[in-house]
Amino acid sequence: MILVIYAKNGDKLINEWVSFLGMLHSVADWRKRILEYFVVRGNHKIRCSTKEKIFGFFGDHIDANTDIAFATLLQNKLIIQAESNGKKFYTIDFEKTSEIRKIIVEESDEEKYEMVQPQEEEFNELTLLFTTANERRRPKQGVYYYCVKKDDHSYWIVLLKTQILGNAKRLILGSFNDANSRIMKIWHATLVISEESNDNRKFIRKQVEDVEKACGNNRQPSKAAFDIFVKTGLLKIVGKKGNSPIYTVTGQKPPVENLDKYFGKILNKVLSNMD
Repeated sequence: MILVIYAKNGDKLINEWVSFLGMLHSVADWRKRILEYFVVRGNHKIRCSTKEKIFGFFGDHIDANTDIAFATLLQNKLIIQAESNGKKFYTIDFEKTSEIRKIIVEESDEEKYEMVQPQEEEFNELTLLFTTANERRRPKQGVYYYCVKKDDHSYWIVLLKTQILGNAKRLILGSFNDANSRIMKIWHATLVISEESNDNRKFIRKQVEDVEKACGNNRQPSKAAFDIFVKTGLLKIVGKKGNSPIYTVTGQKPPVENLDKYFGKILNKVLSNMD
């Protein structure tokens, strides 16, 4: 039963979607988050709270759609109201568990991506520049969060989040300034494959992954590195071979000093907020 599944996860689930907060969300998003609020308590217990406490949980991040979502949940009788000592309390309607399950669990792929996000503290000392999903858009395969160090804008660390619970995996790609970093090893292997290509220097990522020691024991670092190469203009996608993009080298050189040229607006905004 869905209530037991979520209760087992306990309050750890709360921190997993704190990143959800901070922007305007749809009514559907808020309906799901409010229902999650009721069923994440440990020891198989379900929350019963006042409206003030429910909204207070989301702090300053509530918006106009929060009230609308709460009202529609009441209207649909997915949450019910009870009075005690002159106060109104709310909880879920146990007879509507199938509908609650559909809203919380059987969400669309897009909604799953919203739930699969690193915790806020995982971004400490990092500046998030962009994100990408896996090529086949399978939520369990994760979302990649491309970050640089706040004190070294050339040093890449990629957070890979694949599950609601637990921390994101950290892919340490390193700096374009360091010839021995993982990102530079992958870049050098990319140049070798490009030179050896018999198709007008066109190639797919798997050819680079097959270069010994370039990418490690899995494809995640190469996927992350190639996304950075495309974002910084080192590579260009010129076609597809099945599900695999076909790349070509643009002739640009890696940004060996810093990345302000490519992401200056984002970095300046973040640094100004630190003052």
